[in-house]
Amino acid sequence: MPAAEQSNIRKIYALVLLTLVASVSLMDRTVMVILQESIRHEFHLSDSQIGLMNGLVFSVAYAAVTLPFGVLADRVERSRLLAVCLAFWSATTAVCGLAGNFLQLLAARLAVGAGEAAGHPATVSMVSDLFPAKRRGTALAVYYLSVPIGAGAALVGGGLIAGAYGWRTAFVAAAIPGFLLALLLAFTLRAPPRRTAQGATAKPPPLREVLAFVLTQRALVQMIIAMTISALAAAAVGAWAASFFLRYHDMSVREVGLVLGPLNAVAGVVGMLASGLIADRIGRRDPRRALWLIAGAMALHSPALVIAFTMHEQSFILAGFGLYLAIHYLSIPAALAATQNLAGAARRSTVAALVVMSTTLLGSGLGPLVTGVASDLLKPYAGAESLRWAMLGVSLLGFWSALHVLAALRTYREDLVRAEAS
Repeated sequence: MPAAEQSNIRKIYALVLLTLVASVSLMDRTVMVILQESIRHEFHLSDSQIGLMNGLVFSVAYAAVTLPFGVLADRVERSRLLAVCLAFWSATTAVCGLAGNFLQLLAARLAVGAGEAAGHPATVSMVSDLFPAKRRGTALAVYYLSVPIGAGAALVGGGLIAGAYGWRTAFVAAAIPGFLLALLLAFTLRAPPRRTAQGATAKPPPLREVLAFVLTQRALVQMIIAMTISALAAAAVGAWAASFFLRYHDMSVREVGLVLGPLNAVAGVVGMLASGLIADRIGRRDPRRALWLIAGAMALHSPALVIAFTMHEQSFILAGFGLYLAIHYLSIPAALAATQNLAGAARRSTVAALVVMSTTLLGSGLGPLVTGVASDLLKPYAGAESLRWAMLGVSLLGFWSALHVLAALRTYREDLVRAEAS
């Protein structure tokens, strides 16, 4: 077999394995969504406490640990680091099923967040180093299939297992695939070399130099802000979607999982693959065109969600959710590819960690919590409809995030040149 063909097979294997690892990460994180109503009833929790458990507690741990691990991932063998962290967060996911009270469950979720912190920077930087810039959007789109795959598996599998055996068993079952993948990572994968656009091996600069560089990249800063706002809305919708159907549409946990899981998976696969292919194709002549795609997708989030939260006919609600999911997933790989292109080879893991810190702490952390608090505050006025109105509020953030992507267009080209030269 020719060396070039062997190299391509190794790249494809690495991409598939890293996508599966990321899928397990999303599954372990998302399974809480389908289980939270059962947990709320058993532990007698408020919506604010659910938002704290499903958002801020996990996100604070994730954000606090991800930057050190991002810096570390630019300096060590990334596949080994990822294998150790994968085994740890899988173990702590199983521990969630053993929690005897709310505080114990919070502590377990804190540990899951800390364990997953190394995953994203290491995997994103490896995928970016495996493929050149002209194919990076497509590669990241394949990698980000992990989001609908992981979320779909969590909703369907978690709903079926919880419906039959209870929410505790669902946590334990979600942990098992991670241990198997950790072994594959440790024994079959080596991280690719970190190379610049010119092919030279890139040496990681100190953290202070990375931070100083990021601040000079105005397009990168605007993209991080846009992704953070979008993540806040997405986390709120993702965290409360199952509760929305359980409360307002008289569905069981099993039924919600079987509806939202496939919807998430199908819309996600379509959106993700379309994003990478379209972004790479339209960006060949002018890389700024990919940002127009991102801005348009983010702006369309809001009307799709308004349809989902204001209609009472279930078919219209599902159509709104499906449209939102497809265009949300359309924006993710293209946006991430843009930030990686603006980072430069030597800073990819660290910049990926900065993106994760912002989108996780300020986005995923605050989204579920703000929605839960808003729902509790609105109960005296809206009664049982309080959660619907709280979700409607966060759904309007798509327009705001799109404005920051448009602001990034002003300096994107020169910032890209600076990143490729450094």
